[in-house]
Amino acid sequence: MPESPVGFSNGPTPSASVTSVQREFQQKFLQSDAAGGDHDRQQLERLLKQASPDPAKKFIRAGDWAPNHSLRGQLWVKLCRRLTSDGDWAQSIQHYKDTLPDVYKRNEGRPGRSIPMPVFTDSTMTQTYYLNEDGRLKCQKILTMIEANNPQITYAPALYPLTALFLHFVQDEAEVFACIDALIRPKKTGKFFMGDTVTSWKSASKVMAELVRRRMKAIYNFILHSIEGTERRDELFDNWLKWIFVDLPFETVIRVVDCYLYEGMKVLFRTGLALMKLFFKSAGRPYSMPNLAQNLSLFCREIQKHCSAADLLKVGFSFPRLAQDDLLTMIRQFEVTIQATPAARISPSDEGAKTYPGEYRRSISVPASVIPTDVINMSRILREDQFYALWQWLPLRHRIAQPTLLYTSEEHGTSLVTFFQQTGPNEPTILLVKTRNDDVFGAFCSHSWENRFGGGKSLSYFGTGESFLFTLAPYQALYSWIGLGQTSPPTSSSSLFMAADQTSLLIGGGGGNGLRFDSTLAHGRTEPCTTFANPCLCANGKGDFECSIVEAFGFMT
Repeated sequence: MPESPVGFSNGPTPSASVTSVQREFQQKFLQSDAAGGDHDRQQLERLLKQASPDPAKKFIRAGDWAPNHSLRGQLWVKLCRRLTSDGDWAQSIQHYKDTLPDVYKRNEGRPGRSIPMPVFTDSTMTQTYYLNEDGRLKCQKILTMIEANNPQITYAPALYPLTALFLHFVQDEAEVFACIDALIRPKKTGKFFMGDTVTSWKSASKVMAELVRRRMKAIYNFILHSIEGTERRDELFDNWLKWIFVDLPFETVIRVVDCYLYEGMKVLFRTGLALMKLFFKSAGRPYSMPNLAQNLSLFCREIQKHCSAADLLKVGFSFPRLAQDDLLTMIRQFEVTIQATPAARISPSDEGAKTYPGEYRRSISVPASVIPTDVINMSRILREDQFYALWQWLPLRHRIAQPTLLYTSEEHGTSLVTFFQQTGPNEPTILLVKTRNDDVFGAFCSHSWENRFGGGKSLSYFGTGESFLFTLAPYQALYSWIGLGQTSPPTSSSSLFMAADQTSLLIGGGGGNGLRFDSTLAHGRTEPCTTFANPCLCANGKGDFECSIVEAFGFMT
């Protein structure tokens, strides 16, 4: 693949590797590649070079190319390359090729192979369209590398379906990685393509609701009267990206993406408004609909019965005064409101989700083949689902390593001295505790406990911001270091990760210890602490607890 700026290639080329898509895709759209051809390529190349963006914008909006037209893959790559420098583009491609974990390469060709799902994905939006097993594996590889390259991303549900769509038209997975990376960090344009946190996503949902209120007041008033409760109304608009990336047919969503890659996220908002408008127009008597959300989703899935992709875009682009700067201002305003209102951080559709400092992470189902059965059977504390939940919170390099049980109170006894002997120089470690009330919680500890000697005779803290606290029963929640994503230097009280001596073991500090054990490992205490902004980890809210089982895991390298 050329890594210098190029125009569109002449003549038809394969739009995607035949090993990435199902035969149904190849057969369904086999004969539709000819229309448009070289003339469209040459015209678009010329328009993209013009100073004014309007001619190219109009051309792309009107470009009703066939679903598998070879121009599409070239167009998408070209539009993404415009977002970053030539050097950064080449670096992204080389970075993917150089750092793709060897474990994934070794798994090529094996039946049942699987890769852990990145924590920023949403399990309800893992749409693969026409990708076959090989294509789905490539999609997860790319997303895993995106996660490793962009640790600031905590929630970006559109990344999975976007990556899957690219793989239908772009053969080189390293090039797809570069495209997605450019959309996340567009350095040569002021365009905004996606948020990367739960707060940003929630704000975008509220912007969609506000746009409906301002632009379609009758529809908004109907929603107010037909859906009881603010939470249920919020849930309707929380699903607006699903209308586009999950419900819309493949032939329709790719036309939306054509425009999105050139104009930014405002295209998605326009599409959401168009879907809402067309849905209520087609419903006839909406007051007779008992299940508004389900009917709206069904309408999107069957939209080809009501209008073409061109008609949908036409309706979306008919809304006046919908500038990107205005949308960004609205998103930022809602972010401030959400961050100031803790209750608003939790989505009602997420069972067991708890408030984190600024946001939460959704529980993602990790394939069973990711963690060997014998490893799961090592723990007397964790059920399979709890092991999988914990696994997805680990840093990438440890998720692909083999865990090993270092210490268990049932075998090694309840002594802090024995705990230190068993864990030795191992780092990182996972500390797990099951209380006599059947609460399950613990900590990911970034450094070896042998570092406890660093302060001499006095108790001193060590470790890094990779450390975190978590609970797994009766609910699942992750409490990361509050310094993640902050631009200002962390305070001393917010960087108290790990400490220990012969009498106690501490994790988290500032205002209290997130987790504390005595010398027998039979008694402990948990309190809110500044470092992880966690609540008391015991479900009853009482700080003191009695240990039933304590375990520690390390990682084989």
